[in-house]
Amino acid sequence: MNNHDDLQRLLKKEYLLGPDYKKKNQIGIQFFSGNKVSAFYELWGEKEIFRLLIMRPSTNLFTSKFVGKNHLLIMLIVEDDQMVGGFISLQESFLDQLTLVFPNLADRSLKELEELWANFVKEHYSNLSGEDAE
Repeated sequence: MNNHDDLQRLLKKEYLLGPDYKKKNQIGIQFFSGNKVSAFYELWGEKEIFRLLIMRPSTNLFTSKFVGKNHLLIMLIVEDDQMVGGFISLQESFLDQLTLVFPNLADRSLKELEELWANFVKEHYSNLSGEDAE
């Protein structure tokens, strides 16, 4: 082991809450880290595990369209820590938004991710502060 690995292990113990952070019958939030500005969730569904990164953009952010207030940047961490995702509107159907942001995910996976959001993440994320991890 080198010092970098030791440091990462210490930081993981300090900042990554879990396992079994908020689960019901083995489904739900396995691990959590962060706050309302940026949050990481490892979500365990019935069939899949999702590693989700949520970031809140500034309220006046405009890219090719307005993605500020009432939007989130949702990213799935996939193989080799690569990320895929995009901005979603909280004022539209979450499942429809996931379909647009993750066009390569199977319908079954999209529905499972939407259920995990509705049953575990949405309330948890909305109750986070903007500064400290819960």
